[in-house]
Amino acid sequence: MLMMVFSYADDACICYVGDDWESTFTLASNDLQTIYNWYTSMTLQLNLDKSNYMTFSITSTGQPPEQLTLTIPLSDNQTTTLQKLTSTRYLGIILDQHLKWSPHIQTLQTKLRHLMHIFSNLRRVCSKNILRMVYHALVQSLLQYCICSWGGAYTNAINPLKRGQNIILRIILHKDRLFHTKTLYSLLDVFPLTDIYMYKMTLYSIKYDHLWPRQITTYNTRRSRQDLVQIRRVNKSLAQRHFYYLGLKLYNIIPQNIKMWKERPLLLKLKTQEFIKQSDLTIEKLLPMT
Repeated sequence: MLMMVFSYADDACICYVGDDWESTFTLASNDLQTIYNWYTSMTLQLNLDKSNYMTFSITSTGQPPEQLTLTIPLSDNQTTTLQKLTSTRYLGIILDQHLKWSPHIQTLQTKLRHLMHIFSNLRRVCSKNILRMVYHALVQSLLQYCICSWGGAYTNAINPLKRGQNIILRIILHKDRLFHTKTLYSLLDVFPLTDIYMYKMTLYSIKYDHLWPRQITTYNTRRSRQDLVQIRRVNKSLAQRHFYYLGLKLYNIIPQNIKMWKERPLLLKLKTQEFIKQSDLTIEKLLPMT
């Protein structure tokens, strides 16, 4: 059984990984009782109305039986049953019980549609440079937030978001729908969604490279590299689109003259931007060949 705690400010999330649902629910219920008792002893209050839980599985058949619920025994010999959710927002990211990113991406699409109207008005009074700054503030900041988590989603889920980004650039640059998409990004000097994903993933894979399992080489060759990491074997296509797989694959193709700037964040970002512009990386190039 594995238990992990994630917290930020006054939000906390407890994750359990177990072999079966019954033992996992039992452990979670016992831990919640311990947490509730600790809060009570410290004269603090646990907001049970805002506390809920979600069970993760790739398919609906992997979900626990309906009779399994998560309850917290209270001090007055009563119990409270927490609400079960199929999706929830945590720190700005929408998590789905089937580990799909469609709900989160659809939320981003809605926000992009709202921004289209804003840029239609702004382009009448703002210069291209100002529009580019506003684009970075409103659009790119929206797209790159936690993109290492959801950016590896399947193509059919990501494509509507790419189209929305294309439309906003056409609005800013006064171009019709037949104008070449690649030229749009070149004119405004911004990254398309795939490049944003690769850029952020490159930075994070270098930042946390001390966590990657290193390749063990027992012999020396002229082509051996000491900076390579060991690629974990994963069979599920869903897991192959996770940062902890794609990040490893990407790390092994990042040139050493970029990794060397790890302790110089500004230079690392500049070098990474140049690398992304020149490399034409895609998710498909990182996935195993079928």
